Amino acid sequence: PDRPLLVLAEVVLVYLEPRCSDAIIGALTRHFNHLTWAIYEMVLAPGADAFGHQMVRNIAARGCPLLGLGKYPTLKDQQTRFAETFGYAEVRAVDMQRIYERVLAESATRAA
Repeated sequence: PDRPLLVLAEVVLVYLEPRCSDAIIGALTRHFNHLTWAIYEMVLAPGADAFGHQMVRNIAARGCPLLGLGKYPTLKDQQTRFAETFGYAEVRAVDMQRIYERVLAESATRAA
């Protein structure tokens, strides 16, 4: 419990019922003193377009509903989940669009 632990959750929590994913987060948070999460999850941006909603419907139609998306649909909801529900003092969240823009901008700057 005293050693640092990095938890990588790549498109895992969103497939679980929120009570189950919250139970996992809570159990690990209580057990480990030095815990960092790196989560790559599906979220819907505020004002999400029809494409995002259609993707969610298509995934559900294939028998894999995104059970956590109802309770935690946005980055802000994920931040609140960790900060307020589980008491994390520092929570950062960024979407892939922002990461892509940063990387692309850095690549363009280096190439110039």
